[in-house]
Amino acid sequence: GGVAVHGGACHSNGAVATCCPLAPRSKLFCWMVVFTQGYEADLARESHSRWRGIFACDAWSVLSDGNLDPIPITNIGSMRSPMAPWGSYYNAEVFVKAWEYVTADGRYLENAWTVKADPDTVWVPQRLRDYLGRSDA
Repeated sequence: GGVAVHGGACHSNGAVATCCPLAPRSKLFCWMVVFTQGYEADLARESHSRWRGIFACDAWSVLSDGNLDPIPITNIGSMRSPMAPWGSYYNAEVFVKAWEYVTADGRYLENAWTVKADPDTVWVPQRLRDYLGRSDA
């Protein structure tokens, strides 16, 4: 969980690498996966209403299994995952599917950095922008 950050302007589909002009150094594309059932939906709606978290990035995407009004989403279908013995879920397939949607959409290529954040993570995009703006970053 938490936040995963990836920088770079090239994408490979395994056979062909596609590069776009470099985006400004601190431009962020942020995304998250949100289940419509449970606490994540309410957290995402609250962040959206305040333009906090991923919604404070230059571009963002919310991937979900259903409606999250008023947040525009990309429906990726069922996200059901079996419970693991340690109390979490075997959900790697959900995130592989989500990454496939993110790469197919292509908006991440217009940004210097791609950030995946969980709905229950405190994520302050400006902190990363400030860090990236330093000459030693």
